[in-house]
Amino acid sequence: LGYNKNVTNGVIIMALLVLNVLSVSLSIKLQNVFTVVRIALMSIFIFTALLVVLGIVKTNSPSDKLQFDFKLDEFLISILFILGTFDGFNSGNFISERVRDPKKSFIRAIITSLIVVGVIYMFICYSMFVVIPSNSFFTSNDIMKAYFDHLDVQFLKTYFPKILVIFPCVGSLNGCFILIKSIVKSHVSFSNSMLALISLLVFVFTLLDMISVLRKIGLFTNIFYMLSITTLFKLRKKKQLVLNIPLFFIILASFMCLSMACVSFYYGFFR
Repeated sequence: LGYNKNVTNGVIIMALLVLNVLSVSLSIKLQNVFTVVRIALMSIFIFTALLVVLGIVKTNSPSDKLQFDFKLDEFLISILFILGTFDGFNSGNFISERVRDPKKSFIRAIITSLIVVGVIYMFICYSMFVVIPSNSFFTSNDIMKAYFDHLDVQFLKTYFPKILVIFPCVGSLNGCFILIKSIVKSHVSFSNSMLALISLLVFVFTLLDMISVLRKIGLFTNIFYMLSITTLFKLRKKKQLVLNIPLFFIILASFMCLSMACVSFYYGFFR
């Protein structure tokens, strides 16, 4: 198309970050736009996946396995797959749209979002394991493209993967940023929270040319989760949690998020 995709995505992300720093109301309105786009894209994706699983839409997958046959190992792998960040579709968006007062609704928003996102991801991941050959699933650089390349629906193969990536990516980071702002402002003064936001902006600018857009989304998503878990520690210490979450689960979540952030950082810088 004659343009650098990473530069274009980077400019969009930087514009969103500046907007988030300048105006909460405008950034929330923009997040609502991304919500509508994301729901529309996910609806198309889920509908297509349903047709694939039911066998209505045929695939040209060269896999020698029996198509549309439920297999326990694929189902378990799909559950494992939803634990990671997946092309910008992450629970940060869902959580940010449900949090108004972090001290009151943060835990409830996380639980609701994980259930909703988990069910959607499990279905999508299973449909991908049905469509994409098992010998190429983990070697593909673009899983979305590989998925649609194996569908016998020309319109979706041509246009949908391009639309699928850009909107959810920038929307996810926008949603995470709004939620970080609400969390930060619930614990520190306004001036300190603005300083933290500006520092994050500089941090993003520094990494912009060094990490591809999807790796960057994965890194910042897990940094966002680390900030969320820090909030859990604070609320638990102050006995302000809506639910009495055991310390073990908070520590386990911290370890998982830190591990995922390190993996994203490694692949972004050194691979």
